[in-house]
Amino acid sequence: MSVASKKYTYRDYIRIMILIGVSIFSSVLIWERTISDPAHLNWNSWAYYEWLVNYEGGFVRRGFVGSLISTFFYEHELSAINILVGSNAIIFIGLVTIFALINIKTLRSTLLFSFCPAGLYWMAVGNEYFYRKEVFFYIAIFCCGLGYQYWKETKNKFVPPALTLFIFIASISLPLIHESFIFFCGLFFSLLLFSLYDHNTVAQRRIVVSYVALLIGTFLLMTTHKGDGNASSIIWQSLSDSAKSISESRDPSGGIVAIGWTLLEGLRLSAIAVLSGVASYYLFAIALVYLVLGFLIAEIRSVSAKIFYLSRDFIAPFILVTITFLPLFIAGWDWGRWVMGIWYVALCIFILELDKPLRTLFIYLWQPYIKKIVPSFFFLLLCVVVLTRIPECCFSGSGDSLLSNPTAVSIRAKIKKFTE
Repeated sequence: MSVASKKYTYRDYIRIMILIGVSIFSSVLIWERTISDPAHLNWNSWAYYEWLVNYEGGFVRRGFVGSLISTFFYEHELSAINILVGSNAIIFIGLVTIFALINIKTLRSTLLFSFCPAGLYWMAVGNEYFYRKEVFFYIAIFCCGLGYQYWKETKNKFVPPALTLFIFIASISLPLIHESFIFFCGLFFSLLLFSLYDHNTVAQRRIVVSYVALLIGTFLLMTTHKGDGNASSIIWQSLSDSAKSISESRDPSGGIVAIGWTLLEGLRLSAIAVLSGVASYYLFAIALVYLVLGFLIAEIRSVSAKIFYLSRDFIAPFILVTITFLPLFIAGWDWGRWVMGIWYVALCIFILELDKPLRTLFIYLWQPYIKKIVPSFFFLLLCVVVLTRIPECCFSGSGDSLLSNPTAVSIRAKIKKFTE
């Protein structure tokens, strides 16, 4: 049934209003913290300085955007980054909302999708995530996802080559923004290319193999130019006084410092998080993503959620998507970002029905060892128990709640003033 001929019920209108309402609400919160107040930093200073990593000390990972900003917006870096971050986030919110309006058809799924901890609502209310560089990756993923759905409906012959060109260009340019591109987008784009050329196995093999080689090549390029302490100092010295003024230190600050870290220093943070006894709480976040995603996909595919949760059709692809993010969990302590990545990548893979190759791969890789893996569950549980501490009180993150979010407080004050 076409959209034009579809008869909408009151539940459909409620569903649409919820999705659009959450989208507008999230966009307004982020707009208030970025574009409407570009001269002030109202979000994470560490992430701000990561945007300013540049090539002044030579070619280095994460330096592409910072070089452009330093060249064209010297002395006005903060305003430029606020406008870039805000625009990126609002485009991302728009694409996710369109994707949800097309694919999520029930009120129950709409509510779960809208308020999922890794979703748009908490991104804006918590004043986190939206300023990160991987938002570029999400924009690319959802653009390709919407293009792929258009091709599935129309079979337009120009879509596969257009999407292929876009994916290859994105996979050359976006790793220059952040080297984690391979973990966020590599699996999804490989599956998309595999499906686009499913009718032509020769072209499929050639394109997918070429793409995987490109991913590996760009990742190796970034890791061999990871930077060092000297590069970090040169980048810091190249910044304008206004850009440095955000930091209280005269030494390299924020994400610029990370350019000077060795691999062991990066691993150290994750090790400290694990040994602190609170890192295992992210298992709860992953479990929530698993439960919400399983419910959504079960409703979309009209199967029992109870059966789908425990089926290999869901467990196998979800595990493989999670495994692709495992290196990020090991090498970086921004674990909430990686959980958010699992949510959006898995969401697109399941909704676009790209998960079949993953089920096949899982059977090939794990089926012979499944009987050996099951008994080891006890040892996994023991590790989690040993490394889990229950805080007495005051457990908090670096972000905000709905009650303390600065923009929400500001809006409430304006409403109160207006109504008085």
